[in-house]
This record gives sequence, C-alpha cells and structure tokens, in this order.
Amino acid sequence: MQLRHLVPVAVIACSAELAASDVGDFQAQGIEFLARVSPTEFDALNPTTQPVLLRFTAPDTGATATTIVPGLAEVQFQFPAGSASTLLLEVTSVVDGVATTTAAVALSALEDPTVDAMWVQRLDSDLHSFAQLGESFESIDPTTSGGTECSSSGSHVPEVSPILLPPPELPKKIEPWVPPA
Repeated sequence: MQLRHLVPVAVIACSAELAASDVGDFQAQGIEFLARVSPTEFDALNPTTQPVLLRFTAPDTGATATTIVPGLAEVQFQFPAGSASTLLLEVTSVVDGVATTTAAVALSALEDPTVDAMWVQRLDSDLHSFAQLGESFESIDPTTSGGTECSSSGSHVPEVSPILLPPPELPKKIEPWVPPA
C-alpha cells in the first residue's frame, strides 16, 4: 500500500466576511466541511476553526493520500481528467478531543454535474455527508455511487437532513500560472 501526503495547489485563508459572519452559523449548525469536485479539480472549504483531515483512497490499489485542511481555509487540488473518478474520500474532524470520520464517499458521485457541492455536517456525535442538488440535499450513500433521499419511511426511522443554509461561497477557481513565453 502506498501512502502519500497531498500538497494542495493553493491554500487560501477565508475572507474576513466569512470568518466574521458565517463561521458562527456554520459551527452552530454543525457544518464542518464543504467540497466541489470536477473532472480535474477538487476545491474544499473548512469553515471551522479546527483543521480537518482528508483521506483519499484508491480501492483498486489500496493507495492512500492524506492532507490536512487548516481551520478557516480553502484548498484546491488539480489532477489529470478522470483520475479522481475511482477515489474514495473520508473526512475526519476532531471535536473535544474525539476524532470522528465520515463513511467513505466516492468522488465519482460528486463529479456529477447536478451535484453543486458536498456538505459534511455533525449531527449528534456523527459526521454525515450530503450532496447539494440546487436548493435540496441528498444523503450520500457510501456503499453505492449514488445517494438516497433524506426522508423518513416511518415514525421509528429518524430523518437525517442537513440544516438548510444559504449556499456558502466555495473556493474560487484559481487559474494555473503559465510562465511568459
């Protein structure tokens, strides 16, 4: 098994407006991580003051890469087209000295053009992943590449759904630097 540490293309401190106005709201709602995936880019936002650990795994080879997203930071990774489609992502967050990890989520599910972003939210003591589809959210089922609607089929089944907040400002696209010819 190969273990690597990923180095982001860019790490950007969040804007003063985000730090001042939204961080408290994100923390109060348990939102701990947001990400966007395209065929060539992974953009992420950590709106909390604590760092989060990202673990990318290639299930076919067992290769693993990790990186830490600092608190109040945005990160961006670029990669060859299609190379992320086979990867799984796990997000680990530490609160009060206890580490909690999401279930592994297939990045291919997040590359879908109908998925605006992935939200990771703390509900009770667990981390849950949701796909944002326009103004609605869908729980991400880690055992398939799709998801299941956040709904209850009976009163004995708890409903897990994210708190609806206005969409956050996710990382801005950073154009790669091209040296002058």
